[in-house]
Amino acid sequence: MSSLGFTEGADGDSIQYAAHASINTLSQWTALFWIRYGAMASNFRSLLMKQADGGDADVQRVISFFGATKEYVLRLGRGTGGTATRANYVGGGTLDLSGTVWSYVAVTYDFDGADSEDFKLYEGDLTTSAVRFPHASWDTSDDGSGAIGNEDAFDLHIMNYSTTKSTAVGGDLAFFGHWDRVLDIEEIREQQFDQHKTDNCQILSFPGYNALVNVPNLAGNADVLLGTLFSGGDDVYTLENGCPAVKPFGRDRQWAGAFAAAGDPAAEMAWYVPERQPAHAEPEVVAYG
Repeated sequence: MSSLGFTEGADGDSIQYAAHASINTLSQWTALFWIRYGAMASNFRSLLMKQADGGDADVQRVISFFGATKEYVLRLGRGTGGTATRANYVGGGTLDLSGTVWSYVAVTYDFDGADSEDFKLYEGDLTTSAVRFPHASWDTSDDGSGAIGNEDAFDLHIMNYSTTKSTAVGGDLAFFGHWDRVLDIEEIREQQFDQHKTDNCQILSFPGYNALVNVPNLAGNADVLLGTLFSGGDDVYTLENGCPAVKPFGRDRQWAGAFAAAGDPAAEMAWYVPERQPAHAEPEVVAYG
């Protein structure tokens, strides 16, 4: 079981989901990630971007990260003229950028037209349930104004700013999920260790589990069947060790082990603990005659 590795700043490298109404910016959405960050520069390193290549402040949805200050940037284009945008800079300061720690990141958006708390950010790890960053701790928050920009024509890029940008996130991605509704905290925590399709799930992907090839969408969305590894950039994708919390095909509830190295079928099944069957009484023997 592997994850998909990205090289810091690689030109254009990203997972691309083709434009479709089912993954457009709506009034409500949720994006979930299991990621192991590597060392990053201070400029934008985007987990998610949906806009035209080259950027358009009127039409953009972005979840980015600043390596030097450990801040998330959550942005959604509103209005016209390239200036009326909603931007939120979330000072985390707790992330490990050593490339050894897996982080669970959840971003939700619930548009009401004015409230700076439309964006919510949650984070957890392999031993800690996801918790929300309170808005009181955010560095900046700009409501913006006007309607959400129309992103219908643009692909969804994961792990980079767009196909023309040298801003790939340095690190490994093991899971990406997208819902066209807001998941509550209990649902976010449930998905943290048990990723599965629920109502309005449009993308459920496990990059790297099927080697260095396009990433199937297991959400059953016939309009967005897979994410394509963009091949017009540096093309420095790698297979890395998997995340112990990620299980693309489910596991028995009695799972009690760790993932083994990919390529050893016997070892990969070592975690499986067969379900105990209920005890059956021996049939009663009745003597006749």
